[in-house]
Amino acid sequence: MKRLILLPVILLVCVGIAFLYISGDFSSGGDRASATAMDKTRAGAESGDVQAQYTLAEAYQGGIGVDKDLHQAYRWYEKAAEKGDNRSRLAVARMLENGDGVRQDFKQAIKWYRLASKIGHLAEADFALGQMYFYGHGVIQDYNEAFDWYAKAAAKGHPVAKHLLGGMYEEGWAVERDLIEAYKWYTLAIPHRLKIIEINPLYDPQRSRDMLARKMNNFQIDRGVKRAKGWKRTGN
Repeated sequence: MKRLILLPVILLVCVGIAFLYISGDFSSGGDRASATAMDKTRAGAESGDVQAQYTLAEAYQGGIGVDKDLHQAYRWYEKAAEKGDNRSRLAVARMLENGDGVRQDFKQAIKWYRLASKIGHLAEADFALGQMYFYGHGVIQDYNEAFDWYAKAAAKGHPVAKHLLGGMYEEGWAVERDLIEAYKWYTLAIPHRLKIIEINPLYDPQRSRDMLARKMNNFQIDRGVKRAKGWKRTGN
């Protein structure tokens, strides 16, 4: 009998808890903690904390804890960049290049890429400058400048830059045609093959090297392999 009496009471309690969840009066601790963290980040950003500004910009860019807003993302990246944050310089440059949250401006993008490269020594900035010169975005197209920036990026380990250097040596763009050097750079890019293909499906260092090998003799291939083994990454 007691069980029959308690059953309706238990059901009412369960319904009441469900109502609280639905109405939002019984929010999870995780949501509250997340909101508190975002409030602290925003307060820090507004007070001038560079790390908080970068974190807030990332949140707006990815829609993490806030509604996605590329204009606000750019605004906070720019504030952090102007205070010397190199990650933010790179982010500002990319957004200017692509017109994300701001009017597209190749010349301003180049300015920020150069700062990120010169002061922060970032391989991504070097590679981006290589792309700008290769395609003539904001500058006069210049394969020699493109090659130099790709070489700087590759020296710091940038995977796509390695692949593109292989292509420039194979085709003789900005440098004397050198199949052995091309083989070297394709070989160095192969360990990053999946990442490179994800960035650009047209870039496949394994396929490029296989096709190149058809133009080479065994002696040349052997020299290419030895050059790749002797290569050492520099910078960050």
